Amino acid sequence: MQRVLQGLSFSNGKRRGRSSSSVVRVGVLCLSLAALSTISNTASASTASRAPLAAVSHSKKLTPIVVQLALVPPKMVFLGFYAAQDKGFYARNGLKVKLVAESTGVQAVRGMVSGHGFFAAGGTDGLATAAAAGANFKGIWNYASDDLSIIASKDVASLKDLAGKTIGITDKVGPAYTLPVLALNSVGLPASAANYAILGGRPALVTALASGQIQAAAFHVDDGLTVVKTDPSLHVLAAMSKLVPKWWYGTVLVDNAYGKAHRKVVQAFITSLIQAQRWMLANRSATIALGVKYTGFDPDVVAKSYDTLKANRNWIIDKAGMNPTNVNYTLKFFRSSGVIPKSSKISYKSIIDTSYLNAVMKKLGPGKH
Repeated sequence: MQRVLQGLSFSNGKRRGRSSSSVVRVGVLCLSLAALSTISNTASASTASRAPLAAVSHSKKLTPIVVQLALVPPKMVFLGFYAAQDKGFYARNGLKVKLVAESTGVQAVRGMVSGHGFFAAGGTDGLATAAAAGANFKGIWNYASDDLSIIASKDVASLKDLAGKTIGITDKVGPAYTLPVLALNSVGLPASAANYAILGGRPALVTALASGQIQAAAFHVDDGLTVVKTDPSLHVLAAMSKLVPKWWYGTVLVDNAYGKAHRKVVQAFITSLIQAQRWMLANRSATIALGVKYTGFDPDVVAKSYDTLKANRNWIIDKAGMNPTNVNYTLKFFRSSGVIPKSSKISYKSIIDTSYLNAVMKKLGPGKH
């Protein structure tokens, strides 16, 4: 029988202070369903409760934006948000961005729903859960495809061996949960075939797997390389991009009312990120140096992560990933797994707006991997 164990205690870093300035906020998030339990009561009123929408600056003065990031420290797959800051792409496009790290995406989505922010970026379960609960949010660009793999102990030789084992997760909604369930389903096993330990963030998963308290977990490429380096008996059980190639992962979303009122800010943000990720693909050594600076991983781990992400085309520099096939496939799984209600009618057409990205791509043109 499936068991969910909560509260294994591991250190996962300190949360930084929140900015008090009245600015647009961007959140990078991985949502918890429990954290969204009140969203249906607040989503419809969220836009009305927000402070007046700030006018877009057409002068040399930069439009301020606070970016709330869910992972502390960030992973390489999110490095584009930092490269855009470090290399001046935000400023070049008229934005003044302050990056504020959060321990999870819960604070980011609560802020967005209650009126403290207009943008978010992260696992697609976040957009799906919020939209299913009534929030008027739209997906506008995919910043990355799925870079996660399931890392397992030596006694788990195949996906079927996960039956009866304990899988570490961060919540019952995000990729740390949904991707192992997809892996189980791929070999005919239900989610209930395994047990789940809810831990306090991704760093805790590394510690728990290395100590044997869990037998498997889904990791971003750099975390995976780190944990295998720590304990060579651990191994990659499945790369999710190969196991589930149609998975929709890593999207930027916007409050629909704000987006319609401030198209130039939305387009400037997308433009900055695409330019940054194109720069990253063309500048290996400099990007690895940035990765070491911001992620804190060892240089060899960062270098291997860079090469893996580039080879797999995980960093998106165009319209890839956010298509009807992938989005609707993923939404179907969210329904069947309980991430969103089975009765939810959300679809690609209702939660995706490609007009911002189309305008950006018309100006930028195609990129090169």
